[in-house]
Amino acid sequence: LVLHIGPPKTATSYIQGCLIVARENPPAGFAVANAGWYWNGHHQIPRQLSEHRIDQSTVPNSEVVRGDHLGDLRYEIETSQDRDLVVSSETFTNLNRDEVGILREAIPEDVEVRIVVGVRPLLGYYLSGWRETLKRGLVVPFPHDRVLGPVHFLTNRTHGVLPLAEMKEWMDNWVDRFGRDVTRVFAVPRTGSAPILTWHRFLEAGQLSTDEGSIRIGERVHIRNESLDAWSTEVAMYAGTQSGLNAEVWLAESWGGLSRADCGAVFENVFNRIRRSVPEDVLAHDPNLLIDESQIATLVQALEPDVQRLRDYCSQFQFIGELDDLIDRIPAQTPEKLEDYRARTAEYPPEVYARWLVELVKRQALETVASIP
Repeated sequence: LVLHIGPPKTATSYIQGCLIVARENPPAGFAVANAGWYWNGHHQIPRQLSEHRIDQSTVPNSEVVRGDHLGDLRYEIETSQDRDLVVSSETFTNLNRDEVGILREAIPEDVEVRIVVGVRPLLGYYLSGWRETLKRGLVVPFPHDRVLGPVHFLTNRTHGVLPLAEMKEWMDNWVDRFGRDVTRVFAVPRTGSAPILTWHRFLEAGQLSTDEGSIRIGERVHIRNESLDAWSTEVAMYAGTQSGLNAEVWLAESWGGLSRADCGAVFENVFNRIRRSVPEDVLAHDPNLLIDESQIATLVQALEPDVQRLRDYCSQFQFIGELDDLIDRIPAQTPEKLEDYRARTAEYPPEVYARWLVELVKRQALETVASIP
C-alpha cells in the first residue's frame, strides 16, 4: 500500500499525473496503477476523471471510495491490501495534534506514505511532528500550488509578491531551521502543462536546470525582469524531495494557468470590450475600476465569444484545479456565490467566467489598458 495524502486539487493532480505519465513512460518508482481514490465529498476526483476522458476501469484494481472522517480513512487503510490509496481531503492540512496522532496510529509502519503537498503545509507537517514520516515518504510539488500559500504562512501577507531579497532570506531561514534538507534553488519558467512531465523527467535525471544553469543555496537568486509581464508578477515556490531525504526548492513564474501565447488574443479582446463598456471617467479616476453589478449581464453577453474561447482552452488543461485557481485569484465581491458555484456544479456558468474576466480587468486595467492599441 502506498498512501498519498494531500488537499483535493493537489491529490487529484497527482492522480492525473500518474495516469497521464503512465500511458507513456512512467519514471522509476512512480506509483501508478493500483490506486484507490478516497475523497471527503469533494467533487473534484470524479469530475476530473471524466473531464480528462480517463476511464477508471482502465486502471487496474482501482475504485473511488468516499468517507467523511478519519474513521472511514482508517478503515480504508486497514482494508487496502493490494492497491495504492490516494487521500483527497480538504481538512487534512488543518488536522490538530490529536487528529494527526490518530492518523499516524492508523498508518502501519510498512505502509509507504507519499505526502503530496505544497510549501505551506509542508512546514506544517514538519512543525507538527511529521518530519520522520516525510523522510520515509515522498513530497511531490505541483505548479498550481500557488505562492499565496507559503507567502501568507511565512510573511503574514494576504496578497502580493514576495520580493527576491525577502525570498532569499526566507530560503536561508528554511535552511537554518531544517538543516540541509533543502539543497538547491532553481529558477524555471512555467508554461502550459509542461511542468508535470518535465518535473518527473528532472527527478529521473536527479537535477533541475534552466537556461542560466542550476542555482544553489548561497548563490544569488534572481529572475530576469523581462521574463515577467503585466499578466503576472508573482513568483511561485514549490518544495519536494527526490529521495525522501534531500529536498529541493524551485521557483517558477506563475501565469495563473494561462500563457500569453495561448490567451493573449482573448484578453486583448476582453480588455478592449470592457474598456468600451466602462465610462472614461471611471477608467481614468477609479483605481479599482468599479463595475456596477447591473453591468455584469451585459458583459456576459458581450463577452460570450471570448468566454467560450477561454472555456475551450481550459478544457484542454492537463492539470487539475487550474480553473479553480483562476477563480480563487478573484478578489470577488460575492465570494459566497463563487463558493456556491464551486460546490454545486462541475460546470462553471458564463457568469463566473465573466466575473473572473471583469475582476481581472479591475485589478490591472489602469496599467494595462493604456498599452492596448
